Amino acid sequence: MPDRDITLKAKWQINTYRIRFNGNGALEVTMEDQIATYNQSIKLSKNTYVKDGYEFKGWALNETGTVVHTDEKIVTNLAESGEITLYAVWKLYSKITLNLNGGELPSGYNEITYLQDSDFPYTLPIPTKAIIGDTGYEFLGFYNQDSIFGTGTKYEQLTTPNDYTLYAIWVELYYSTKEYPQTKVTNQALISALNGEPVVTTSQHVYTSQLSLNTEVWHTVTYQGNKYEKVGSDYFKYEPIVFYKIPSDVNYSYVTLCSKYILDFSPFDEIKSGATTNVFDYSYVKAYLNSVFAVKAGLDETNAISLMTAWFFVHNPYFTNDDRRKAESTDYAQAVMSGARGEFGFWVRYHPYNHYWTRDSVENSYSVHIVTHAGNMARIGPDYVYGLRIWGMAI
Repeated sequence: MPDRDITLKAKWQINTYRIRFNGNGALEVTMEDQIATYNQSIKLSKNTYVKDGYEFKGWALNETGTVVHTDEKIVTNLAESGEITLYAVWKLYSKITLNLNGGELPSGYNEITYLQDSDFPYTLPIPTKAIIGDTGYEFLGFYNQDSIFGTGTKYEQLTTPNDYTLYAIWVELYYSTKEYPQTKVTNQALISALNGEPVVTTSQHVYTSQLSLNTEVWHTVTYQGNKYEKVGSDYFKYEPIVFYKIPSDVNYSYVTLCSKYILDFSPFDEIKSGATTNVFDYSYVKAYLNSVFAVKAGLDETNAISLMTAWFFVHNPYFTNDDRRKAESTDYAQAVMSGARGEFGFWVRYHPYNHYWTRDSVENSYSVHIVTHAGNMARIGPDYVYGLRIWGMAI
């Protein structure tokens, strides 16, 4: 055979490689392998592994590794040939435990909930607690400490993925048989009916320290068994007074009642006529509270009544603007505050360093609430609050 040259041409075949998926402790399910081609992109299969109490975060290159590929990621050249195994990376769900202390959650919520990171921020539900007899409950919030005094950190929304054990804190409410004008009537048909009823006018008198007579005048209408107080052209329905039950200790050894809302407003003079000291027993404040406010509320003079506008247990002792004051006031109290009794630039002010009170000519935003304590005026919180609450009734 004659000699001749031979030219050989290389023929290349693109490598393929196998991608395997390891559940890394997941339930007994399998995921099919994927065959990938070198230098070509491929989308990883969607994870189908499940591990109870855990959230899938992605894929690692070994059993204890960190995430290098997220679910369904488009990848290229994970290997040159052969095979590569990807291992599922798991993270424990955040466990949210809610101790309801006798309350109930809205439908669809559970006392123990497991959340993925993507579920945050998570807004906590608002539970309710049934009324038993004359005792009801107001939800103060979820706290990380179980205390009737609401100590610890309050949570309304969980922003950081983590485990939480929270406690529903409640304040007990007492629904009294005593009534006071509170809610404004807005039903036009009822207003028309009230306008057609006779108005009964009554009054109470209290002498001020300026030797002048202060007269409190009420205009009451009764219709279909209900009483209404008329202020200007508006009517306010007499409704049961709701009290907070404030315990002396965790065992409720002694309970003091404080009305839930600011019920009324009134300007006060310094001290009762003829008195030589500023102590509560001789004050015009006491005279007003017992001779006027108590009568209107249907209370006995033996009940301890005083000024009180913010209960420390609710964690909002400061009222620096009208919106916050109104939130604690009944419709009637707001109407009175707005000028139904004339000038409100003079209010009782408690001196921060001595146990006596004085008349203050500063405007309303600087008025301070007072409360009786051992026969004197005592201060519960500083500055910026005013109004009338019933306080100190022990049960």
